[in-house]
Amino acid sequence: MNCYLVALPPDSAVREASIREKFPERHVPIQEGVWVVAGSQPTCADVCKTLGIGPQGDAIGIVIKMSEYNGFAQRTLWERLNLWEDE
Repeated sequence: MNCYLVALPPDSAVREASIREKFPERHVPIQEGVWVVAGSQPTCADVCKTLGIGPQGDAIGIVIKMSEYNGFAQRTLWERLNLWEDE
């Protein structure tokens, strides 16, 4: 499973409901407009397409593939990331 950071500006057409729908079991909000998601999509471009970010979907946002991470956050985030990486 690949993990991605999705950052959406306030004016993005992508909303929380879309994140929940497209990644129903694998999404964690970090802060307003910033999510960690996991999926079988192999590239950031594939995640953008899934969420409708870009010219075809007309939504604004960026997706970053997470190959390594570190920091301080809620324990549930680290537990989920570890679980998703093992899938």
